[in-house]
Amino acid sequence: MTLVGFPGKYPVLCIRRHHKIAASHRRFFFHIRFISERTKAVLAAAKEGGKKLGGDRGHRHAPEDARRYGAAAGVKLAERASVAALCAASLIAEVKAELPGASLHAIADAMNTSPRGGMWTATAVRRALARVA
Repeated sequence: MTLVGFPGKYPVLCIRRHHKIAASHRRFFFHIRFISERTKAVLAAAKEGGKKLGGDRGHRHAPEDARRYGAAAGVKLAERASVAALCAASLIAEVKAELPGASLHAIADAMNTSPRGGMWTATAVRRALARVA
């Protein structure tokens, strides 16, 4: 028998508590096993009924559509990122004027506390500056 708690002080209570915990774990694993068996039975019945389970469903976008919409979406996203970087560059310039020689982390902290707010990180500041440069 394993005692849980302070053996010697309240050994009877500890043994009872241990049995309660063990019984709880047995119920939990029985429940998990039950769910597993029930799921396997439902999947087997679906498979016997002709349902295809998992794998490739054969759905494909036409390659020309994917190229056309993918390229257009990429261009639009790049344009939006460039506009956002230009807007951020003015705020970064203001912060750099107030805090000459500030690190990227300091600039990001200052931008987060500005009236415009935002969730700026040092990496986001570096990327905005690289996009504008």
